[in-house]
Amino acid sequence: MNKQIVERIIENFGPDLGVEWKTQDSKINDILFYRVPVEEESQYELAKSRLREAKYKFLVLKSDKPLGFENEICVNEVQFETLKQMILDRNFPLNENIKFIGITGTNGKTTTVDLVRQIAINNNINIITVGTLGVYLNNEFIMSFGLTTPSYIDLHKILFKFQDRYELVAMELSSHALSQRRIGKILFDAIGWTNFTQDHLDYHKTMGEYFEAKKISFQKLKKSGKYFIPKKQRDLIKNLKGYEFEEVDLDDNFKNPFLSISYNLQNYSLATSMLKLIYPQINCDANSIVAPPGRANIFEYEDSLIVIDYAHTPDAIESVARELKQSFPEKELIVLFGCGGDRDKSKRPLMAQAAEKYAKKVILTSDNPRFEDPQSIINDIKIGFESNIYEIIVERKESILKALSMLNRNVLLIAGKGHEEYLDIKGIKEEYSDIVTVKDFIND
Repeated sequence: MNKQIVERIIENFGPDLGVEWKTQDSKINDILFYRVPVEEESQYELAKSRLREAKYKFLVLKSDKPLGFENEICVNEVQFETLKQMILDRNFPLNENIKFIGITGTNGKTTTVDLVRQIAINNNINIITVGTLGVYLNNEFIMSFGLTTPSYIDLHKILFKFQDRYELVAMELSSHALSQRRIGKILFDAIGWTNFTQDHLDYHKTMGEYFEAKKISFQKLKKSGKYFIPKKQRDLIKNLKGYEFEEVDLDDNFKNPFLSISYNLQNYSLATSMLKLIYPQINCDANSIVAPPGRANIFEYEDSLIVIDYAHTPDAIESVARELKQSFPEKELIVLFGCGGDRDKSKRPLMAQAAEKYAKKVILTSDNPRFEDPQSIINDIKIGFESNIYEIIVERKESILKALSMLNRNVLLIAGKGHEEYLDIKGIKEEYSDIVTVKDFIND
């Protein structure tokens, strides 16, 4: 990087100045890092429009051409990331003694991070967690970035803000974040890979690209760090030949109902293995573990069971449905789900095939349609059915109430949204919760 550029910013960038990446959040004493899309000329005009409304002291653009703004510094990709890291390290230095645990995988990241959090708290270890459920400091909810893994600027600043109150960080490592370098230069003491199945092909385009993005996590270990993968993930282990990791055995000597589901047990074993690497004497009491919000949350209603789960991939649907049938073989299974709009369309019929394997009845409904027509999404899903066991009720709350009314000593799996408290429709997040809907029905 041009030494004069660095010196110019460092000289003028005092300890009272902030760092932002969103134009709407930047302030007059901030340095604003902004990526300018280069695919189309119109995107330059959109960037200019947004930047005209922004406030900042310095503007660092990742752009192949200047935009003509005051105090603008135009840099390439490497310079952009390097300068961002230098400024964050200078004004928001992180304690070198902090321990980091990272979790990647298609399914189970959120559950595993929360299990790490619960075990740490039970052992009086102060912990901050970052992921789909938001940012938690021990049991205190801090905020939500709306992303599994936030931008590196947001991540670094939140870790700096609370670093006197924790000693351990556990965070989800999404494929998007890994490929977009949202982890920055953070290195981990332990990383776990839960599993690998189809998802996010709207972004990665192929399973190969998706897998390569996940493998970036191997570059994020400290020299003394260690990688862990559940021993049952045989296909994943086979495809990682040449990489160093420890295969995690399952300890199934537990009475906790949550751990009777095999993938929960895999996540728990992964969590305990990583924690024991850092804290060899830690006490991992399985009986104190509870389900994270929206992850296999089980409600009893008369002689029936209602399970709310975040499962939103074919593998996740199949796994939770299979576990429920094995755990309650005398009960019939009803599965209710939808698929998100503006996302990987190829998985939609696969979701139908997964549900059909174990369900007596399937109800198709809406699930964050975004800017797509909900009925069109459902039409894509139903192509995957070989039998006529499905019913369509587009409005989600109505579909759940209908499914609940059908319960007769059976099991109902409500999949897809889990802990979420909104429906994303045409750019507006309307207030809604599967959990609230079920609780209101039970308590009515």
